[in-house]
Amino acid sequence: SSGVEISHGVALAICTIIIAVITVGGGLVSVAYSDAVSALLMVGGFFAAIPILMAAASAQGATLPPEKMTITGGMSGWELLGYFLPSLALMLGDQNMLQRFASAKNSDEAKKSNIGMFIGEILVIISIVLIVTQAAKLYPTLETPSNVIFQVAVDYLPLVFGALVMCACMAFIVTTADSYLLSSATNLTNDVYQRYINTKATDKQKMLVLRATIVVFSFIAVALTLYFPTVLSLQMTAYTMYGAAITPAILFALFSKKVTPAGGMAGILVGGLATIIWTLMGTPYGIQCAIVAVPASVIAILVVSAVTRCNDPKRSLEALYQDN
Repeated sequence: SSGVEISHGVALAICTIIIAVITVGGGLVSVAYSDAVSALLMVGGFFAAIPILMAAASAQGATLPPEKMTITGGMSGWELLGYFLPSLALMLGDQNMLQRFASAKNSDEAKKSNIGMFIGEILVIISIVLIVTQAAKLYPTLETPSNVIFQVAVDYLPLVFGALVMCACMAFIVTTADSYLLSSATNLTNDVYQRYINTKATDKQKMLVLRATIVVFSFIAVALTLYFPTVLSLQMTAYTMYGAAITPAILFALFSKKVTPAGGMAGILVGGLATIIWTLMGTPYGIQCAIVAVPASVIAILVVSAVTRCNDPKRSLEALYQDN
């Protein structure tokens, strides 16, 4: 392809600045509107590309590799569980999703948004599966599979549709990044700064801390992206960290009266540490982090809660969340 080539470092810097500015500039309001535009780009761009890619694959007589025609797609049961568990754990306790439901003006609007999200998720998943299925036919031996959608956009789609798909991919990146930046920065501002450092903080002070935290977290995120070799490995580790450290504590807080704050904190620490240690060890035996970290977090919550329950029988993890 022709045009101006941008190095990986420059592209990363541009994306970081854009995402940080969007998040700092307007908070949840700007993120909500940018996410809505991103969703339209995703669905529209992907569905527009599907018939073009199907025609290209058919014209070349391309077919899926034999292992891709099986139910497991050539992956073992452990591999399937390793990819499924992080996504499931993330969805069960995703703070970004819960924040948006909580920010709705009433419960009816939250229910409507939940239904809309469910429909949108189905459309996006179907479109992605159809696109990567055609891409697997066109690139049976692609060196970097995580870049396959970008590759088909450049090689097989007309300029307009290719640009639309690329915008859809960038929309995925932006909407995910700004949401998690805002979520994590809000946690630090409300649960650490306001609760322990400045209990009488004004709205202006909290806003300044929130914006400064977003900038700091942006640099930390860039450093993490440079450590991981592929986007998929970074994504799976991030999902596992969230799913192992946060989700079990949230679910126990919602559905169990016997879990204590100490148990919840133990689950968060054990789940997070297990993810980090297993990643640094290079995922021994090919077992993904989630298969180890999520059960470890659950066991830590149950064991520590059982030990500490008698010391404070009326103090539950749910009460801890209510206090915050």
